[in-house]
Amino acid sequence: EYQLYLQQHDPQELQIIDEVIEIKTLMQFALQSGFNLEYFSYIDVWRQNQYIHCVFSKEKACNSITEVRFLEKVKRKIIAYKSKLLLPFLKLKYIDRSNN
Repeated sequence: EYQLYLQQHDPQELQIIDEVIEIKTLMQFALQSGFNLEYFSYIDVWRQNQYIHCVFSKEKACNSITEVRFLEKVKRKIIAYKSKLLLPFLKLKYIDRSNN
């Protein structure tokens, strides 16, 4: 998009190497070469959406997730219940009562 912008508004800023490559073309080449799109983001530098950041990857391993240990599960439950029990009291503590 930035190359197209420069072509229309500031062509003297273009360099001989600057080329418009649409995402659909990029994706076709990547897929034909065995790559998958892992990450895509527009990057702002001096203008909004000035650059595009793409990360492509080959096959990714699909490993099983290690199971959370019993003690870690208990710890998480205690934290969750503690938060639920204390929340009403914390709300009361920070209520502005000056208008009562």
